[in-house]
Amino acid sequence: AFKVDTRLRPSGSSGPLCTSEDAFIRYHKETAQIWEKQAMLKARFIAGNPEFGSRILHEIQEHIYAKPPVNDDLKELYRIRQRMEIEIAKEGGGRYNIKVGKGGLVDIEFAVQILQLKFGKETPSIRESNTINAIEVLKRAGIISEADYTALKEAYKFYRFLENRLRIVQNRTEGDIVKDTPELLALAKRIGYKDGADKKLLQDYLNQTNIVRDIYKRIIGIEEKIVPKEEI
Repeated sequence: AFKVDTRLRPSGSSGPLCTSEDAFIRYHKETAQIWEKQAMLKARFIAGNPEFGSRILHEIQEHIYAKPPVNDDLKELYRIRQRMEIEIAKEGGGRYNIKVGKGGLVDIEFAVQILQLKFGKETPSIRESNTINAIEVLKRAGIISEADYTALKEAYKFYRFLENRLRIVQNRTEGDIVKDTPELLALAKRIGYKDGADKKLLQDYLNQTNIVRDIYKRIIGIEEKIVPKEEI
């Protein structure tokens, strides 16, 4: 079973739960905001009529990639990313979130998806919904450097590995790691770290997040500025 957030549909909670093919395509052609286009980059066929699913995905992709994002679009994506970091990750005091925290999984996904939105019209080969595969095709197309390719790929695999081990060790899905705790020590030892295991693991994690955040900032091209709460 999958939990479905029905607010994430055309026109949000005010729109119909089910819509016609024409209305769905028209919405994404004429009305969809930049974050909706970004979300649809991950769309894939999972059930039903494969021919119908393939046709819809093809139609939507043509509209997603028709107009590369302008500066205002990038500012909006940057603002959304900041909100996730402030409101969901809530890092601080030695607490870090692998998914939505600074330099985490979402930084990688945003960086990759921004490049797809920028160059997907002229380079259809980078239209890939799987993140790790998208990193590969971006490198193959010459859009990211070998250094960025290696850094993003290694960080993504490291974060996913940590997430999986967290679920095993702590039986939870939040993705938080906390400095100087028995849970972090247990996680580090399970992974294979030895003396000072928790400190070594945390340092490796922070090194990765710093590299990823630098790449994300360079790709989105927006100067870092924390958005005040009253502006969110």
